[in-house]
Amino acid sequence: MCGLRQEGVDIGFYQPLEVKVEIKDGELLCRTYQMNNFTAQLTSPQYKQVMCLGAKQNGLPLDYTNKICAVETNDYSGPSVLDDINAVMEDEKHRTPHRCTARTT
Repeated sequence: MCGLRQEGVDIGFYQPLEVKVEIKDGELLCRTYQMNNFTAQLTSPQYKQVMCLGAKQNGLPLDYTNKICAVETNDYSGPSVLDDINAVMEDEKHRTPHRCTARTT
């Protein structure tokens, strides 16, 4: 449930989909999210940074990583979710661990 809430599924922004991803040793069944009511827009520099770092950290092919890192952005420079995440992570260093629990009715 936590992932669904985080991804905006519970409020109808996205719908989860399962896709097969080919890897060297076969296939993986993965989850992705498709945006409902999609309108094309440029991405934020912060989101681009997260995607570039993730591609590099996970060893994606260099040509693919370069394409991701070359994507044009909307030049947004205000507060970002990435700033919020970094602040929470810093705050969590000083707190006791907690878990996200799913509620059932």
